[in-house]
Amino acid sequence: MVHISPAKQLFELVMSEGVEQLGGMAAGALPVTDAVIAAAHRHGAANLRGFFVRKETKQHGLQQIVEGAFKPGLKTAVVDDTITTGGSSLQAVAAMRDAGGVVIAAFALVERGEERLIGNSRLRA
Repeated sequence: MVHISPAKQLFELVMSEGVEQLGGMAAGALPVTDAVIAAAHRHGAANLRGFFVRKETKQHGLQQIVEGAFKPGLKTAVVDDTITTGGSSLQAVAAMRDAGGVVIAAFALVERGEERLIGNSRLRA
């Protein structure tokens, strides 16, 4: 039996969509983003960029809501560990778009099947 890690599977999905950078709300998206970026490096796609979105701007440092290797104008995906209603992912998408990201896809490890998310297709790019 061949075992493929969830990170590699998600990396393959991300690459098949033409995504150039991915991230989501801190804290849920951080380990997922990190795992996909690590898989990208292991499989020769070191140009895939990772970032995260803060719930609010910090009062010190760079004072940005989108932090990390984010670059405006790139094909961007929102990623999360678990989606129930899609609220935090939608918040992340709004911040990504405000910062100049071209959001083309959404990925989650677990989707809890809430009708509000599926019935309204809230996360369609």
